[in-house]
Amino acid sequence: MEKTEVQNDSKMKIYELGYLLVSTIAEENVAAEVGIIKALLEKHGAEFISEDFPKIRPLAFTMLKSIGSQRNRHDKGYFGWIKFETATSAMPLIKAELAKNDHILRSLIIETVRENTMVTQKMIFKPSADAPVKKEGDVEGEVKAPISEEELDKTIENLVV
Repeated sequence: MEKTEVQNDSKMKIYELGYLLVSTIAEENVAAEVGIIKALLEKHGAEFISEDFPKIRPLAFTMLKSIGSQRNRHDKGYFGWIKFETATSAMPLIKAELAKNDHILRSLIIETVRENTMVTQKMIFKPSADAPVKKEGDVEGEVKAPISEEELDKTIENLVV
């Protein structure tokens, strides 16, 4: 089929497709729309790496989508993404077919890497127990000796009272 022709024709690269589906799609039909997008990618030889199922999101600004003679305004949309590998020669065809889909409000394809680049947790700065704590009036570069438990207890008592 066309799939092997495309793969032999050019170099394989990793891409990520970010897409925004119109908010007028019923929630139970979103999976079918994602299936259409994935079928389009498979048709052009794409091998899927990872994806995030679309979730409804408010948009930063109102977007217009013309379907036939109608211009619809959208303040929210279903945002999802798919990371895949395919031949570079297939990209113009994929972009053209995505542009024809009336349920895609906007899409973006970028070249990326195979590794997972998502940050799952925010990094939180926690000073270590040995790190010196700078107080008001401390001189820059001055090294202080660790304080004893007795001095610490006295300081805590003075703060509590």
